[in-house]
Amino acid sequence: MSFSQDSLSLTVPTTPSTPNLSLPAPSVASSAPPSIASIPTEKLSIWTFFRYSRGSEPEFRPKERSDRSGKSSNKRLHYCIGCWDKKKSWSTIYTSGARDHLRLNHPSLWKRWLDMEERQSSSKPKLMPGQQVMNSFLLQKDEASRGLVLQEAYNRPRHLQTLLALCARRKLPLNAIEWPELHDLLLSANPEISDLAQFSRTFTRALVLNYERYRQILQNNIQEAIGDIHISTDMWTSPARKAYLCICVRWISQDYQFKHGMLALPQVLFSHSGEIQAAIILRTLKSFGIDYDPVTNRIRCLDHILNLAPQAFLLATSKEALKAALAAIEETEDNDPYELFSAYLDVPVVEDNPASIRAHEQAQRRGGKVKAKHKGFEGWSATTPLQKLHNLAVWLRNSSIHHDRWIEAVGITLGIDNDTRWSSWYHLIKRTTRQEREIKDFIDKHPECDNFRLNGVEWDTLKRTERFLSVFASGTLWVEGTEASLSHSLTLMDAILTFFEDQKVLYKSGPEKDLRMVHSIEMGWFILDKYYALVEATPVYAAAMLLDPSKRKHYLLRNWPEEWHQKTIDTAYSIWQRKYAHLPHESLPAAAAADIDTSHPSSKKRIENELDRLKRRLRVQPTSQEDEDMFTAFIEDKTIDLDALKITPLQWWLVPEQRRRYPRLHRMAIDILSIAPSSAEPEQQFSGARRTQSWDRLRLSPENLQRLECMGN
Repeated sequence: MSFSQDSLSLTVPTTPSTPNLSLPAPSVASSAPPSIASIPTEKLSIWTFFRYSRGSEPEFRPKERSDRSGKSSNKRLHYCIGCWDKKKSWSTIYTSGARDHLRLNHPSLWKRWLDMEERQSSSKPKLMPGQQVMNSFLLQKDEASRGLVLQEAYNRPRHLQTLLALCARRKLPLNAIEWPELHDLLLSANPEISDLAQFSRTFTRALVLNYERYRQILQNNIQEAIGDIHISTDMWTSPARKAYLCICVRWISQDYQFKHGMLALPQVLFSHSGEIQAAIILRTLKSFGIDYDPVTNRIRCLDHILNLAPQAFLLATSKEALKAALAAIEETEDNDPYELFSAYLDVPVVEDNPASIRAHEQAQRRGGKVKAKHKGFEGWSATTPLQKLHNLAVWLRNSSIHHDRWIEAVGITLGIDNDTRWSSWYHLIKRTTRQEREIKDFIDKHPECDNFRLNGVEWDTLKRTERFLSVFASGTLWVEGTEASLSHSLTLMDAILTFFEDQKVLYKSGPEKDLRMVHSIEMGWFILDKYYALVEATPVYAAAMLLDPSKRKHYLLRNWPEEWHQKTIDTAYSIWQRKYAHLPHESLPAAAAADIDTSHPSSKKRIENELDRLKRRLRVQPTSQEDEDMFTAFIEDKTIDLDALKITPLQWWLVPEQRRRYPRLHRMAIDILSIAPSSAEPEQQFSGARRTQSWDRLRLSPENLQRLECMGN
């Protein structure tokens, strides 16, 4: 939503009673009357509260047939400055009508007018010299005119738009418009608008109208999109115990710019099943005029895959437990998938955590925990060094005295782990290994911490765990970044699978031998390999990789087994043949044709002679642009280093040169490469919504939360 960005310079309109008025600089120390040359000479007039026409408003009243004088021209209309909140300002040409209008419709302005008349009558000479009487009266009139000019300078619509933007983007409550401090801040810039800057009755209505305007603008932009429109969704439960479904959208605009925004944040009632979510999504898309086929266009969330693999490494005891956990996630309706995953891996229930309690109850209903086949093996988080570190974090958290002593000695907050987010373990271990010497000194000086003491082998275990998890931390940050692309999904999974294989070889034998570490690595590898097979079966991933100019077919030849090559190319080629190979094709795009100088003599048509016919027989036929536009020709071409160019694959395809060179293939490329590789965008919106609906704003309605988040997006 783009709020009003008017110029900051305010143009003060000239009213009939204040022609070309220059406002004197305010001065507290001086009260000397103004000079005679600076004093306006016109009399006090009711037109002080009126202005001339603006914009498309008529400047004169058309002459009527009933006018007595046949020579009189049209009369100038005066518009009431108090009718700022009306669609059409009231206007008149008569002073009597102007007085009646103020008296009946604007009591505050009418009272001001009466006060001005009273001051004018009281400024008649009594006991003062004549010159002082004149200066006193004119000074009062100058002050009144100054106040009216400041009122004219006030832009109420812009002020209202700014308040809406402040509430939507900076997460302020809607009643912030009634804060005395905010009102005082406004009056410090313009002290004459105390009565005009009141929005208590109109602010909510303005919020609704601006949200509708946001929807209309977004819908128009989406309808004009080039190629396919992509959505990403995710569920979130607010602190008010209300469930919301965030629907984000991506598209390419008419000027070939990548765009994204939030379609809606509807509340989900009673059931969170896939059927209910799908119905809400389809209903929302229909309201925006978007046709969508959820069966053929679904992809996997890469962030979700990267979260489950290290979760399995830390918690899983057997592949059977992992299979049960994955099956539960696929069928879950109203539980957090990570909570349910942990419950099936036999992680203890978290007290005061409703999501953890529900997940464990569902796991028990489905048959309880699955016994591990490998006796003696537990999740990696159950190893002695990680348990000691967990107990130390709990000890620090349970006492502010312990925490104060720790901060004084070590200098960092350790934090605490949890069993549903692997990243909590990673950050806990990372902070610990960074302050190894300080932590050892602290434990030596505090005998009550002797149970938390780590020996050399245990410190090595923590460092080993940190190195292993750091790969997933970096991958997660990349997936959630602005340069994430679907073309890198398979590459990232290839890299992590290779990392798993290297780590298994490292810890199976030699000086680093650790069979428990190998078992935990196998748990993570099992998850990643399962999802890799699902991703591989989706043709759009292979197409995205092959359409990446930095990879093309050469990535397959170098990194994948030979038996995978042709199958991968065939699945991507099927997309090209089905949707893009037969699109209308211009032999010479308009942009390229415009570059030809037809004024050159060689461009002019002339009569062909015998020599021309002989030369035509010997001419080498140019390469057909249609052949160059073929999918197969592109993937066989040499690769381009996009890192050196500092652009993404999608940005490369959006360059006009590529669009001219590949008039049909570029449509396929931008359709596929603009797909979001994960649900990071909805998750980012939830972070903002969590700040909007803070603990002291739990009564905020779902409708207003949706409006604020969409406009602030």
